Amino acid sequence: MTLRSEFVALLLVTRVFAQTPDHTADLTAIREYALSYTEKLPNYTTTQSVKRTTKPTQQGRYTVGLRAQTQTVDEQITFVEGRELHKILTVNGQAVKEYESESGGMYSRGEFALLLNTIFRPETKTEFRFDRMAKLNGAPMVVFAFIVPQLPNGYGIMEGNRTLVVPYKGFVFANAGTHAVMRIQMTCTNIPQVSQYRGVELTLDYKATKVAGQEFILPSRYTMNLRRVDSDVTMEAGYKDFKKFGADATIIFEEEPTAEQK
Repeated sequence: MTLRSEFVALLLVTRVFAQTPDHTADLTAIREYALSYTEKLPNYTTTQSVKRTTKPTQQGRYTVGLRAQTQTVDEQITFVEGRELHKILTVNGQAVKEYESESGGMYSRGEFALLLNTIFRPETKTEFRFDRMAKLNGAPMVVFAFIVPQLPNGYGIMEGNRTLVVPYKGFVFANAGTHAVMRIQMTCTNIPQVSQYRGVELTLDYKATKVAGQEFILPSRYTMNLRRVDSDVTMEAGYKDFKKFGADATIIFEEEPTAEQK
């Protein structure tokens, strides 16, 4: 190879690297969006409708002949000063008493703000890596892969009176222009064998939604897939009837754990 050809080859390689985009600025903008997300939201209420389908997978004395069971739970979610208050309204169309609201079954918390904030706050020590450019609902997205360690802020899996905190990983889809987060996909990892859960996966989608005439980016739906030792559970949730929460109303919050729970 001549000196000239070596120079041309080096120039071509340099141009290729120069054309490789640096997405550090994108990640910084997405982080800023995520950490200021709740500050820009109004106080509001919405109705969350969750369809939960449980399919037995373990053939045994108590599961032979059992079919998939479906349950629909409607909850009122009140979002005030960055915190969520849940109140179950109906189960399969029937009103329930307050003490029955979270007895048994599986549920998820923190979709509105906690998950997004946990992934991006510095103390979580999340690892990020640019993954690809993509399109979501026709809009260009910048996609980052992430890994959240078990400590200090893993994902909380509640079983009875105990909560197991596990690491999780996934992808964040953010609008390439506004850097608003429009989808979070996550999968729990390293779930201990003592748990009844073998797998936990969540996909959370956001969309522009009007509250009292103003437009905000809010969760629009989520799908959670749970694999247990004896069954597969799918939870599909949607949101409707977003209304501004009255300034003269009073809400008293009970103490809540810091991790998402099911």
